[in-house]
This record gives sequence, structure tokens and C-alpha cells, in this order.
Amino acid sequence: MNPNEQASPNEAAPVDPILRNSLDVTISVPCKNEEKNIVGTLDTIVSAVNEVGCSCEIIVIDDGSTDQTSELVQQYQHGHPSLPIRLHENPRNIGLSNTYVNGAFLGRR
Repeated sequence: MNPNEQASPNEAAPVDPILRNSLDVTISVPCKNEEKNIVGTLDTIVSAVNEVGCSCEIIVIDDGSTDQTSELVQQYQHGHPSLPIRLHENPRNIGLSNTYVNGAFLGRR
């Protein structure tokens, strides 16, 4: 069917492949040196998402931490393999605003 054509009432409109596996929300978690807080933050996010009942992906963006932030996120991922948590590590600190902007492009498309 041509994209400009309308589906007839008896014919199902084609489904965009991106929408077949769509998400309700992408949650971006920028952090730097948050080893004391990251596990609690992830627990809170997971609890809230479960309570609301939406589909999501969680993207943790480590902005050049020098502590154990990334390692704790990796441990969390291994301990919760069914959760949609991804870790992105900036090789060096690029600042909060740049991390937010870059994080917008890390979500599933």
C-alpha cells in the first residue's frame, strides 16, 4: 500500500515496525561518582515503573566517574537480567547538559 493511501475499512493499516515493540518511556539516569546512590535510584525507578505498569528502558549514563558507579550498575544488571537497563560510559566527564543531550540519542529507536 502506498504511504499516501488510506486503508479501506475492511483492510488493516500496515503497522510501523518501530511501533510493534514500542516503549512507553525511556528513563535516562545521568550520574557521576554516585556509588552511594545508584543502586537505590535504580530500585526506586524499577518500583515506580512496576507500580505504574508501563514499559520502559533505563539508560544509566556514567559521566566519567572515578568511583565504583559503573561497576555497581553492572552488578545490578547481572542481578536483574530481565530488567531493561543499559549502561553507557562516557570516557571522560562531558558535563551534565551534554550528557542529557547525548542521552536523548541513546534510547531505543
